[in-house]
Amino acid sequence: MSDPIPKTFKPRFPLFGKVMVGFIFIIVFMILSSTFVLLQLKGAFTTGKGDLQGNEKNNVFSIRLAKTLLLESEAVRTYHVTKDSTVFLTYLREKKEFETIHDSLHASASRLEIKSLLSKISEYHNQFNDISAQIIWDTSLDSNIDVTPKISRSVELQDSLSQVIQMLNDAYRFSLGKTVSSFDKRINLAMDTAVIILLLSLVVALVTAILITRTVVRPIQALKDATEKVSEGHYEIIPISSTDEIADLTRDFNQMSNKLKQLDDMRVTLMSEISHEMRTPLQVIKAGCHAITKTKEAAPLVQRQIDAVAMINQATNRINRFVTSFLDITKMESGLMKFEFIPTDVVELITPLVQEAQLIGQTRQITVDFIHDDIKPLALDREKFTQVVSNLISNAIKYTRENGKITIRALKTFEMNGSVNSKEFIRIDVQDTGVGIPPADVEKLFTKFFQANNKSVVSEKGSGLGLALVKHVAEAHGGKVAVSSRLNEGSTFSVLIPSEVRTQTSA
Repeated sequence: MSDPIPKTFKPRFPLFGKVMVGFIFIIVFMILSSTFVLLQLKGAFTTGKGDLQGNEKNNVFSIRLAKTLLLESEAVRTYHVTKDSTVFLTYLREKKEFETIHDSLHASASRLEIKSLLSKISEYHNQFNDISAQIIWDTSLDSNIDVTPKISRSVELQDSLSQVIQMLNDAYRFSLGKTVSSFDKRINLAMDTAVIILLLSLVVALVTAILITRTVVRPIQALKDATEKVSEGHYEIIPISSTDEIADLTRDFNQMSNKLKQLDDMRVTLMSEISHEMRTPLQVIKAGCHAITKTKEAAPLVQRQIDAVAMINQATNRINRFVTSFLDITKMESGLMKFEFIPTDVVELITPLVQEAQLIGQTRQITVDFIHDDIKPLALDREKFTQVVSNLISNAIKYTRENGKITIRALKTFEMNGSVNSKEFIRIDVQDTGVGIPPADVEKLFTKFFQANNKSVVSEKGSGLGLALVKHVAEAHGGKVAVSSRLNEGSTFSVLIPSEVRTQTSA
């Protein structure tokens, strides 16, 4: 049985082929446009050259026409005096030359004005030849015949003919000027066309290059963005929009993202079950510790036993806090955590935490100050926001040396929302003069299980979940967290919460 035919089939178009097709298109388009430009320039030069040569030739012929007429008339007068046969032959040759030039000009004439002038020249020349023939004939028969009237008539015809030839010269010069002007216009037009074609070629080349680049860069950018989201724990499927090697990479990435999501879901489920399962034995251990220390039926415990029970109880509390924090973060990441926003006086909420910190700080000579504005009630989840401020103050006390100082602020501030409007925030800062945080660790502080590579002033190590919980709770309130620190000088942790009122219960 043959394999089923897929419903959709997209021919594979490798990335190398796309780039080569784009380059070939650009090269072919540039060659065609360059060829068109060259043909335009060649046409303009060829046409202009032909017109200029034709007008120049006609202008030269018109000048030769005047010279030939002059030689022709001189030959007639000379023959009347000398009766030399060679002079007669010169007359005939110049007459023939005049008629040949005239016929050539008449054949190439296109303008009605020039044709009219050539017709007049032919008419006057014929009359001039008739008179010249009579003068030559009378001179040949008898030298005593008076031909003076005929010579006068010949001179008049020559003058009239010269004037018409001059008019013809002027007409040819005018035509030559128009041809030169037309040639300049054609050259300018050809150059303008060449510039437009070259600019169009450049635009087409740039557009093609941009399209090729976008074809390559866009899916790569989508992969980059998706990779960053995966690093943040958000697994997405990228649509495949091409048929090249990037499509294969995208397909592999989608498979990887899907498997990571499955693994993450399994991890969350497993950790949730473990957290729930650990709570019961932890409560049993705590109850047992309480029963041992409070029982009246058994013999009193010695100090060593009391210390051991206290250590067990303390370790149980640490494990219980860790389990609770981890379970809360897991719920927040999976969107299962419920937040109950109720109007809350921020100063009233923070004050007991400050007072507790001041009592703890007295044991190590740490000063704890509280500075605040007059803040109207905000819609907060009291329990979780109390945990946020408590975690920040606890970290500040833990990492502050003796005789140090911790300053807690609750202030109103504004941040730009767009280019015109500003948005009001409540900014809660916890500033200490502690050991500070290495610059390389600052960006990772709010990641689960991460602990900065610094030396704590207390021996107790944290779980690495406190700041991650702070970040999730702040974002659930529509806010954000920030930190600034200098090694060996101290740190400032900030939580910004928008001041608008929330009325709904959010997941």
